[in-house]
Amino acid sequence: MKRMGRKLKLLITHHRVITQGRLGGRLKQEGLNNQGRWF
Repeated sequence: MKRMGRKLKLLITHHRVITQGRLGGRLKQEGLNNQGRWF
């Protein structure tokens, strides 16, 4: 059980990092596009 819990935690953290990276990249792209429009 302990091993499984550890694996699950790693998977969850890994998944979070991936999703955050994707969201961050998308936000950065949108921000750059918005700046291009405004300026």
